[in-house]
Amino acid sequence: MTYEQAQEQETTANEALGDNTDTVKYGIFAFWPFNWVKNWDIVMYPTKYDTEFGNADDSVKLAFQRVSAQTSYNIASGSSYDEWVTLFDTLTASDEELNNYLNG
Repeated sequence: MTYEQAQEQETTANEALGDNTDTVKYGIFAFWPFNWVKNWDIVMYPTKYDTEFGNADDSVKLAFQRVSAQTSYNIASGSSYDEWVTLFDTLTASDEELNNYLNG
């Protein structure tokens, strides 16, 4: 999607989270699919990393996406956003790039 479409999707997703944006929120990241044309998407990440996400380069934002996807795939159905953040932090240790960025 375009950057403008990603901005709209980010706004809609964060509005849908409501008060939960104190715990998690969505941000925009860039990626390059098989045709190497730059695309944009959104990723959910812990709000406590808002500054770090905002300051991250494209590679680190992809690392946020990797860990976010793993977290969402591995979280138990019905879990809270706080539990999601706890699992995100646990899985961050397995992602060298994100772990070094956040904890290095």
